[in-house]
Amino acid sequence: MLGNGEVVAKFESSWDELLDRGDEPFNISFPFIDGDHSSLTLKAAVICPCDKQDSALLDSIVESEIACATYVTSKTVSHLNDAMQHFQLILDQCPVGHPDRAGALTNLAWARFKGYIRNNLQDIDSVTSLFREALALRPQGHPDHPLSIYHLIRALISCYGKENFTAVYIHESARLCCKLLPLCPEGTYLHAAGANGVSHVICECNELPIDASDEDIHIRRVVLELCPLGNEH
Repeated sequence: MLGNGEVVAKFESSWDELLDRGDEPFNISFPFIDGDHSSLTLKAAVICPCDKQDSALLDSIVESEIACATYVTSKTVSHLNDAMQHFQLILDQCPVGHPDRAGALTNLAWARFKGYIRNNLQDIDSVTSLFREALALRPQGHPDHPLSIYHLIRALISCYGKENFTAVYIHESARLCCKLLPLCPEGTYLHAAGANGVSHVICECNELPIDASDEDIHIRRVVLELCPLGNEH
């Protein structure tokens, strides 16, 4: 699986060429990435035109993506504020029970997270809360469940050097890493990202002062699950 909008290839086709395939699915192959050969199965179909509400939602998504991309390149706080405002409007249009709510939560979280990484925002709690809510809407078995776990792990890891609750973040990160790795086959993007997260969690845990409290012992037991026999840590 690929994550965070990584571009691996481009595919162009006319509507007529797609629709001429009828109901038959077709495959698109991508070049090798880190030794992994990925492909995508697509199926084209004609659907009813969207209503005004869906059209407005689509327009908002496009505007949000543009604002977020502009902030990434310009690093201007006003563009970040525009992106967050647009993504918040999209979330407001996706109430509880809406099929796109998890995606809306994730997009808003990522916009906020980018601002936090660049020190334009200080509120990491809102970021992790949004990622947690999105993860709750994508339980085990959902195709985006592993990716949502990774998003939350990455946000928590970024807290280590900037917040005062390192032990709390390490505990949650370790627990999530234990869940993520078994879901991702070796050689995939998420497995490599998860393994990198495990290394961060273990190293940070080893730096914690030893106080022999029940909480400290519990955290170290959870992290120990991430260190099989032969692990360098």
